[in-house]
Formats: sequence, C-alpha cells, structure tokens
Amino acid sequence: MMEFTFDGIVRQGFGFYNPNHAAALICALLPFCWAGLLRWKHPAARAGFAAATLTLTIALALTFSRSGLLIFFVELLLFGLLTGRRSWKVVPWIATGGVLLFLAAGVWGRFVLDRAVTNRFDIWLAGASLFAANPWLGVGHGNSGTLATAFLLRDGIVCRTLVNSHLTLFAEYGIFPGLLWAGGIVYALIAGWRRQRRAAWVSFAGMCTAAGFATVFDWGVLFDFREWGGLPLTNFLLSWLLFLLFLGNGVWLCAGGFRWRNLAVAAGIAGVCGLGLLCFPAGGAPRVRGGVLFPPSAGEGRTLVLLPAGMALKDAAAFLARQGCEDWRIPLLSRLPEQPAGGEVILFGSAAEYAAQYANGRLLFVSPPGYFTLPERTEKLFLPRFRREFSLEAQAEERKIPIVRY
Repeated sequence: MMEFTFDGIVRQGFGFYNPNHAAALICALLPFCWAGLLRWKHPAARAGFAAATLTLTIALALTFSRSGLLIFFVELLLFGLLTGRRSWKVVPWIATGGVLLFLAAGVWGRFVLDRAVTNRFDIWLAGASLFAANPWLGVGHGNSGTLATAFLLRDGIVCRTLVNSHLTLFAEYGIFPGLLWAGGIVYALIAGWRRQRRAAWVSFAGMCTAAGFATVFDWGVLFDFREWGGLPLTNFLLSWLLFLLFLGNGVWLCAGGFRWRNLAVAAGIAGVCGLGLLCFPAGGAPRVRGGVLFPPSAGEGRTLVLLPAGMALKDAAAFLARQGCEDWRIPLLSRLPEQPAGGEVILFGSAAEYAAQYANGRLLFVSPPGYFTLPERTEKLFLPRFRREFSLEAQAEERKIPIVRY
C-alpha cells in the first residue's frame, strides 16, 4: 500500500489510507472541543477540552494536509464570528498555538504550487465534462476516475475518483442524486445558521469544504462491504465514522422545524450548481448508457470491444484511436453484451476466451494468450511489435489471417 510522504517524512493517516481524510475528521471534531472550552467552567472540564484540542491539533500537523490546515483556520474564524466576543478570549490562543505547532512540524513547507495542486484543476474540469456528457444517469458507480484518466487527462495523471466528493457524486450518479445532495447540504447550512448550533455548523461546513478538496466521502469505499474498496478495514470503519458524523451534523442542523423558505433557497442554490456544471463543454468525454461505454463521437457502437480484467482503459482507447476505430462500445459491467449486428468484435488479451460467444461475428484479436487457438471467423490478429508468438503466428500464416504489429 502506498505511503504518503513529504520531504521523506511519512504523513500520518491515523488509520485512514489518505492523510487528507484523517485531517477532515480531526477538523470535524475540533469545533466541539472549542465549544467545550467556552461552555464548561469547571477547571477539570476545561483542562480536558484543552488537552483534546492540543492533541487533535498535533495530529492535524502530523497529517501534513494543506487542506486540513486551511480548514482549521477557516473553522476557527467562523467559530469566533458565530460565538461572539467571549470566544475571542480563546480563539487567539488556539490560533497562536496552531501556528507554532504547524511551524514546528514544517507543514508550511507544503504550501507550494506543485502538481498535486495543479492536477486537481485538470481532474475537476474532466469531471465537469463527464457530467455534461452524461447528466441524467451519470457514468456509473466507481467509473468517474477511470473514464477521466482514459479520455480527458494528459499522460501522467491517474485518478480513481475526481478528488472531490461532491463532483464525483454528480458525475457518477447524475443530476437528480446530485441536486438532492447539494440541496440537503445548503438546507442544513441555512437551518443551522438560524438556530445557532455553532459547533455543529462549523464542523459541518468544514467537512463540506474538505469534501470539495478531496474525496473524503469515497463512495467506492463506503459501499463496498465485501472488500472495503481494496483498503484496510480500519480505513473503511473510519470512513463510515466520518460519513456518519457528517450525516449526524446535517440532521441536527435541520432538526427543530421545517421552513419552506429555507427549502426554496436551498433548491435554488442547488439548481444553480447543477446548471453551472451543465454549462461545461462535454469535449472528449465518453457517453455511458446502460453500463456500456460509447465514444465521444455520436456512434451506435457497431464494434464491440471486450477488455480483460485489469487492463487500463486508457491503453485500449489509445489503441482504438490509432486504428481509426471511432464507432465502438465497451461494456463496463461484468455481463457479456449481445453480438453487434454486422459489426466487429475486438477482444484484448485474455478476453479472447469469450470468442465462442460471438461465433458468427468478425473477430479481431489483440495480443491474445500464446496458447490460444484462433477461431474460424478470425479476420485479423494484432501482436506486439517486439514480441514473438510462434504458435499464433503459425496459425495465422497457415490460414492466411493478416497479422498487424503495433
């Protein structure tokens, strides 16, 4: 499992796979500690909350999270504004302590314009294009990062999600779940502000902000109850703790009476967000219909393309582009689609084993296994330029099947 480092120092995740997610949870807990410092007058209680604040702030520094650091100070400012004059006896001391701790840990050294920052903008633009091309039902659960990497991002940028929980939800599930999500967040913020639930409001706002800078609510992990997203169990459990804290804060902010005016404002702001995303050009974003991927160009998918498990979609897309194949379809789900009428079937690698399902089609094989027996309807065989496959080449030569080196 990859470690996150900075200048040779391992960034602490405290059970999370990603230190930025740990920073989001820490920032979500801190406002309650600050509120305890103000509310409880007993020296023992104040000492406990002060110790908790110090411990969490040190832990935040050890994550070396830039977004966590910014959210810390934004939350502190909001907390001071919401609680009024009496908080300013505490806020300056917390801010000073935070600055000193972050200086001692060397966190400020991370505030440079590196690729971790600039790549985010490219990924966000790619996500907006994916949503614009697939606004109604989205691209499907867990597909946003893969499709953005394959079709919309330059070489060297690889992402599993869109590094933004809100945008990932819009792109993967479509406009209706996205509007419900955005509307619910705005309604909770409006309702909580009016009811002066200060600590919960600041915590909720901080988590919303953190989810905008990273995929702290990772849908592929949260709803993978079998393999936990391929990550450790502790990450899965802590991810759910963070998500439940977010939901709990949201429900608490909304509780205590319903107002149509708040709902109207929330719906309006959510609608503006959705329309704003729709205004982005789809560009080279592919289309997804019924779990099947289609190219950016308006095609009917006459060429069926099957990929083996683990093959990078970016490599397949690049191969199809080089061969001038612009009317293809690639199933994103595990079930095999029906044979296209009058079209070709391109099978990559070990997907050649599905050739028997398409016995009446025009079959093209791209680097099939060396032991594979080419079926009768084979039209073309693609093999790597610098690798010999004697058995496949002999079969092709005997049956006069063209071999194309790539």
